[in-house]
Amino acid sequence: MTARQLMAWEAYFSLEPIGEDRLDWLFAGVREMIYTTATHGKHPKPVKDFLLKFGERKKTQTVEDQLFIMQMWADSCNVLSGQNHD
Repeated sequence: MTARQLMAWEAYFSLEPIGEDRLDWLFAGVREMIYTTATHGKHPKPVKDFLLKFGERKKTQTVEDQLFIMQMWADSCNVLSGQNHD
């Protein structure tokens, strides 16, 4: 990469509204949309709940958490295979 090309990329990244610093919010939005679709909007959560949390202690999953995750997984598989029984 030439010095001119490097300067051009630096200029582009300074103008780009969604740079690396904001990808956390972009992917949190994607995760929120997947969650909302999988739960049919019955359990809405704000996007900030889907941000990765660095440096925080991990919560231990309860049996209820695991059952909820398994149900979401089964529901998403049913939707993808066309077996939605709502």
